[in-house]
Amino acid sequence: MPQFDKITFFNQIFWFLLAFLSFYFIILKGLLPVLAASLKTRKKIINFISAAGSSSGEASSKRAYFKNVQNFLKTHKALFSTLATKKASLSASSKTKILTQSIF
Repeated sequence: MPQFDKITFFNQIFWFLLAFLSFYFIILKGLLPVLAASLKTRKKIINFISAAGSSSGEASSKRAYFKNVQNFLKTHKALFSTLATKKASLSASSKTKILTQSIF
């Protein structure tokens, strides 16, 4: 049977272990930290909402949550707008450099 051939047995084990360990480390270093951060953020949001709701009622907790979300969005909107203007200026300058260069 070719599955138990002594000549190719080591090669099959080697490539299986190499593929498995590479997949394992990709998941370990790439996916798990993102997943853990997402779960931690969800837990903090839930704790914040429940703490605000238990202290001064349901309506105020929703207001406090949406106020925090609005502040978050304001700051990140400003950040992204500055990045967009920098990108636009860089792309415009690189466009002019490309157009002014001669090919020959």
